[in-house]
Amino acid sequence: MSENTKELWKNFHEAKDQQAKEKLVRHYEPLVQYVASGFKNGQSTVIEFGDLLGAGMMGLLESIERFDPNKRIKFETFAVIRIRGAILDILRQIDWAPRMTRKKVKQAIKAISHL
Repeated sequence: MSENTKELWKNFHEAKDQQAKEKLVRHYEPLVQYVASGFKNGQSTVIEFGDLLGAGMMGLLESIERFDPNKRIKFETFAVIRIRGAILDILRQIDWAPRMTRKKVKQAIKAISHL
């Protein structure tokens, strides 16, 4: 973490400086694109990439709010988990079938192909 980023975290964490938060969002925005691009490559044909980015940005904002820089964890590690979770939440909301149904369909397809 660079000195500038450490200073931004300090300003946001201690003083809730909104300018520092905006700079952190811009600094970590590539994480959202990285995580969302993983979903674009196969898991979602129903939702636009921009919608994935929007959900990911919500996860990034939440992770910035909840992150404690005093703990021994990299922000990137913390944020990627939250960004991915936010994207999965939006995908689950628009999915017509529950996860158990999807699991059973996959098992049936696997069994048919095995036979």
